[in-house]
Amino acid sequence: MMQLYYSPGACSLAPHIVCEWLKVPYSLVLADRNDPVFQQVNPMLAVPALVSPQIGTLTQCGAILRHLCTLPGGAALGADPRNAAEVRAFDYWECFLTGDVHPAFYPFFGPQRFTTDTRAEALAHVRAASPALVERVFKVLDAHLASHTTLVGERLS
Repeated sequence: MMQLYYSPGACSLAPHIVCEWLKVPYSLVLADRNDPVFQQVNPMLAVPALVSPQIGTLTQCGAILRHLCTLPGGAALGADPRNAAEVRAFDYWECFLTGDVHPAFYPFFGPQRFTTDTRAEALAHVRAASPALVERVFKVLDAHLASHTTLVGERLS
């Protein structure tokens, strides 16, 4: 059975949702950065991480989602592999979500990553940068979804 390492409120929610959509057998494992087992699963100490008897360990949300789309029932998700334009669009949106949307929240939830100043005032200044970043990426999403029911094609994506 696959194990999906997760953290509440993190991007590990996306593969968790897809596992539920596909009804694949898996177990959730709360990631603990201090746990030597998790440190071996993902030395980057990040979620999600998927451990599977068939493929071993896979990290990075996009890679895990692509793998899940290869499982029974997964062909109905993401891009139609026979449609090159859909595949390119899926690649774009996958990268946009993991490379732009998710990081827009970093200053808010992890301001200590962006400054060596640990004073509450300094951390508040870093947090204050996040809303503008989030607004910018959501404008792109909103503009696309104003005329589309899904991000790509007619499949869940």
